Amino acid sequence: MKAREKERRFSKVREAVLQYLEKSAEPHTAIQIEKALAKVGLKVHKTTIYRELEILEKSGTIQYVYFDGKQVRYELTSKPHHHHVVCVDCGTVKDIAVGDILEKKEKAIAHKSKFTILRHSLEFFGICSRCKK
Repeated sequence: MKAREKERRFSKVREAVLQYLEKSAEPHTAIQIEKALAKVGLKVHKTTIYRELEILEKSGTIQYVYFDGKQVRYELTSKPHHHHVVCVDCGTVKDIAVGDILEKKEKAIAHKSKFTILRHSLEFFGICSRCKK
């Protein structure tokens, strides 16, 4: 089977990964995805998870994000543009919307720098309410 044909096939695992990410409010690591699939009775080797994530990333369906140089996390590209808050103690990640102010600032930066900005990321690092206790 050619590589392109393999990418087009929609496997049971790929479908489960997408369903999990669709229901999620934050990005997840491959290990978190593997554990979540196991909880619903789909035992999958981590190599298979990584292979499916790579196919989904190459197709533009998901994207990966890094926080503070730590583990790669994955999220759907179809979600509205957002940013993240990250707990430096426990690693909890939450999606947040910043609003129009940042969009206007990005346009101004593009104009002033004479860059065509393709994308950006913004993360806030702090301590979540559970860890503050």
